[in-house]
Amino acid sequence: MTDVAPHNEAHAQQLSMQCWKLGLRAQNADDWRRAVEVGEEAVAAFPDAPEPRFNLAVARMGLARATGEGLVGAAMAFDEAREKVAPQALVQYAATAIQLLEKRAAQFGADPVYLYALGTHQAAVGRNAKARRSLEAAAALGEIAVRALAEVPEPVIARAPSVGRNDPCPCGSGKKYKKCHGA
Repeated sequence: MTDVAPHNEAHAQQLSMQCWKLGLRAQNADDWRRAVEVGEEAVAAFPDAPEPRFNLAVARMGLARATGEGLVGAAMAFDEAREKVAPQALVQYAATAIQLLEKRAAQFGADPVYLYALGTHQAAVGRNAKARRSLEAAAALGEIAVRALAEVPEPVIARAPSVGRNDPCPCGSGKKYKKCHGA
């Protein structure tokens, strides 16, 4: 019984990688359909792993772009993949996902599903300003993008207190600001 799980996991990883590679080579909707099929096999073989779900989500994004259909479902596939990640591993997973998505920027560009996926993963690692920009650009997805945007806090912009010309310079030199860094 113990030999079954490692075999299934290895098989799922092979299928997941095959899904990713098929997506890299995809030229049309049929190619993307094949990538989705392989991705679904990978998820079925190892349903609790986030990697096969992420690769399937990328394939669904490609299929949605190729056909113009299923955009919201493709976006939700990224959410499903993220939900399978243990909370303590979410930041590392999201950082890796961002790197992988950024490698696909030339392929997907301004696609709303791509921007949604990028934005939700950026939010998971605390890149709130970038996440908000990505999710605002994904507005074509409608309610799903609006909800995701609402969950991302406004970025905090730290502002230094203003220094008057005759106040001591904040650098600690002991000089007046106008004679030091304000010159």
